[in-house]
Amino acid sequence: MSTTENPKKDIFILAVEDSKTQAQVIKYFLDARYSSVHLCFDGQEALEWLKSTQIKPDIIISDIQMPRMDGYTLCKAIRADENLKNIPVILLTSLSEPNNIIQSIEAGADKFLVKPFDQTLLSEVIDEAYINMQRRAEKGADDVISLRFGGNDFFIAADKVRLLDLLLSSYEDSYYKSTQLQEARSDLESLNGELEEKVQERTKELLIKEEQFRTLSENTPNLIARIDKNLNFVYVNEAIEKLFGISREELIGKPVSMLEDAIDGYSCSDAVKELFSSAKAVRREIRIDIPSKGVVWLDATYVLEYDDKGEISYALNVSTDITERKEAEIELHKLSQAVEQSQNSIILIDTYGTIEYVNASFTKLTGYAGAEAVGKNINQFHSKSAICDDILTQLKLSKSFDAECTNKRKDGTQYIEMVIASPIYQADGEITHYMISKDDITDNKLAQERINYLANFDLLTGLPNRATLEDRINFAISFSKRNNEKFAVLFLDIDHFKDINDTLGHTVGDILLVELSKRFQQFIHEENREEDIVSRLGGDEFIFLMLPIDIATIARLLQRLLNIISKPFLIEQNELVVTASIGVALFPDDGTTQEILSKNADAALHHAKEEGRNCYRFFTEKMQEDSSINLQLNNALFHALEEEQLHVVYQPQISLHNDTVIGAEALLRWTHPTLGNIPPDKFIHLAEQNGLILQIGEWVMRSAVKQMQSWIESGLAPMIIAVNLSAVQFRHANLPELITDILKETKLLPQYLEIELTEAAAMNDPAHACKIMDDLHDCGIRMAIDDFGTGYSSLSYLKRFEVYKLKIDQSFVRDIDTNPEDRAIVKAIIVLSKSLGITTIAEGVETVEQLDCLREEGCDEIQGYYYSKPLRAEEFEAFVRERSNSQKA
Repeated sequence: MSTTENPKKDIFILAVEDSKTQAQVIKYFLDARYSSVHLCFDGQEALEWLKSTQIKPDIIISDIQMPRMDGYTLCKAIRADENLKNIPVILLTSLSEPNNIIQSIEAGADKFLVKPFDQTLLSEVIDEAYINMQRRAEKGADDVISLRFGGNDFFIAADKVRLLDLLLSSYEDSYYKSTQLQEARSDLESLNGELEEKVQERTKELLIKEEQFRTLSENTPNLIARIDKNLNFVYVNEAIEKLFGISREELIGKPVSMLEDAIDGYSCSDAVKELFSSAKAVRREIRIDIPSKGVVWLDATYVLEYDDKGEISYALNVSTDITERKEAEIELHKLSQAVEQSQNSIILIDTYGTIEYVNASFTKLTGYAGAEAVGKNINQFHSKSAICDDILTQLKLSKSFDAECTNKRKDGTQYIEMVIASPIYQADGEITHYMISKDDITDNKLAQERINYLANFDLLTGLPNRATLEDRINFAISFSKRNNEKFAVLFLDIDHFKDINDTLGHTVGDILLVELSKRFQQFIHEENREEDIVSRLGGDEFIFLMLPIDIATIARLLQRLLNIISKPFLIEQNELVVTASIGVALFPDDGTTQEILSKNADAALHHAKEEGRNCYRFFTEKMQEDSSINLQLNNALFHALEEEQLHVVYQPQISLHNDTVIGAEALLRWTHPTLGNIPPDKFIHLAEQNGLILQIGEWVMRSAVKQMQSWIESGLAPMIIAVNLSAVQFRHANLPELITDILKETKLLPQYLEIELTEAAAMNDPAHACKIMDDLHDCGIRMAIDDFGTGYSSLSYLKRFEVYKLKIDQSFVRDIDTNPEDRAIVKAIIVLSKSLGITTIAEGVETVEQLDCLREEGCDEIQGYYYSKPLRAEEFEAFVRERSNSQKA
């Protein structure tokens, strides 16, 4: 019906509802019927709005249960306010107990509707409340109440107590009748089980007592219908009307199919057809879809009714709405499936510990079939019955229980399980059973143990690792402080262990480390020093903690330890003899913290290596000073290049044949703003260790080559620029490409570049050195061997090297005029070089006597302070021009 046919009533309504969904439904309904609707979502908001607005509502509709302020409190507040007290209040609630009605009346409510309510009824109640408000205003009486009963309006003047008694007595009578009806329904449900067997006999009785049948059917919650042979309804009871929401007048004479939308393919029509065709009672669970309610389950029984002649007259359908039970069964089935398919073992026991149920996971875990477990006591399935006793004890105290325990399977194998047990309560609070859930945590426990082992022990040797050792050292510090004792921290490193890995492989190296670990542990045992600990730090590094200790004892132990290490090992038919270097730091002399002791022991270890290895050294203050200086230099070196603290100087190289400058050696220098000039031997090895040597070396190479090209372009005669390479640079895979790129960039011809490489660097990996030298030679770049005579050159490799020049080390030149042996060595180097067609140059020439000796032995070139110290670029250019001019003069 359109709004033009039913115009909106001029009533302003305030609706208070905390559920936004319900609020919108109410507003939608009210907007279609009334002039204005305002929404609030709780009592506090509504009260604040009422007090702030100038236009008061005609009617207030409020839910009872709301946050912050409920409907009762809101109603009382309205009645207490002079400006609001005459506004009718209608309370809506799902509560329908007597005390709810009493509270509504005490709060001053005008109307009370129980949810869910019919919208038409709500409209009638609103209209009635509005009319009553107008009538009270006209009569000026607060104690007049309007009642609508039987379609008539009554106006009663009485006190509220009497009215309350009257309402409650009416409610009590209804409540009593409802109780009787519920009891009748229960009785009917108990009769349903017998109905199927006796229905045909009862049908004849019901035909005689039709009135009794109708009375009974109208008061039962069951659905009852008579259906004729044409499958049309002859009779339906009130329960059918309520369930389907269709009046019996609309159903009588209509086909059964009007009410059904079968989900599973078997409908009420199918059941009736089956009944008529078979003449046998039909009982089915039918699932239908009712638009207003959704899916509904019916336990439907269909029997035949006979007339006086014994002929079939009707089909009688008695159905019970079993939706709640079916939904419960479905949920129970889901739960049962979840329990049965659970990965955990689930056991159900009674209060005496007797097993009543086990799931499949129990069988899988323990090896016992369900039949072997059910009926047995839970104690029989635990290797330690005390665990079960604890479970039962805790459960009988109504407490849950959880514990880890070790158990045995049927085959005797052990496993670790997590047991969780809980009591099961019935509706009345009685505990009848206990549920035990068990989870096999064997793999997790083993994994955790493995993790703990890896966190504290070395995987290869089984020795304690760094973390465990640090804990022990910290404990030793605390203990030794209290007892005024000394202890020692030893850092031990196997000498040249890398050579074993490189030549025999890491497998042999690992076996050697394991055997060494065994010797260390045997050493501790033989010395009766069980409190000592040896740890593997990583690689071939070991740390000993010796406590307590004195100097005399530790010296003996250290020497014995070196002797034990040096005894031959036989590994995979390889006899290996190794030595070790040991650094020692003493508590409290060399440190009072784990970090300082470890650092100082490591410094002593490096000192032992520098002094030839196969020895031990105690930490000294000098080591600490050197270590501090190295650390300071190392940190400063990272900023040296970017802050332009590095520069290149050039030392002239002179030909002994014509006394002319034939080249220059580029030498790196570092001037620090606070540390001053730092010699190369103090920082070059640091650059090699921290990786800066590649960046610095490339910068030196580019600077020197660029400077030589600049000199040539300025008019100096072309000459050789010699640049030193460190071993780290020489091992770089892209070295030839890097050098050729720099030459192209600076446009210097490759024949003017000479690369100097120390003898030790060349002989570290001769095969690789040959390849690099060949590649550089193919590019036209010359190679020179620096510090020749100080290493261990193989003459066969020297023959294979593409070497242009040998540089005689200054250690031989220094005493060449006074030491016959040095002169003999220099002579041998020169003779060897000439025989191989290699030029020789001597460095460190400082006196005329050294110069004369070298000239007499046939050396080709020299450099040194006799002619010039290393010069800056502009000084070198001036030096060359001055010598050139003097020679021309």
